[in-house]
Amino acid sequence: MRKNTQAVLKAWLTKKAKGNKGDSISTDGNTIYSYRTAIVVRTPDYSKEIAELNKLGYPCTQKSFVDATINRTKYSSTTSGQQNSIVAYFKANDMSYREEYSIAIGSTDLG
Repeated sequence: MRKNTQAVLKAWLTKKAKGNKGDSISTDGNTIYSYRTAIVVRTPDYSKEIAELNKLGYPCTQKSFVDATINRTKYSSTTSGQQNSIVAYFKANDMSYREEYSIAIGSTDLG
């Protein structure tokens, strides 16, 4: 994984901003951008829903939900490298994610 991708992913994991939107890769702590296009969006914190489900007798933990949505649309070799590195990190660390395709360039939302 390239140093700048690694630094941005580390910042994202700790919900901190890194870089500026428009850089080759950056994060505001919730979304990772390749240039100005969202490539990873954090899944919301489902603690309230989990507590409610547990109260109703449905055993549930945060692991029942995906950690992030990853934009897998092909834009450029730079973005593809970033996407592949992030997916590899998620797989290596047993993080769950869902993939989205056909996202327009410049989109800041993944669904």
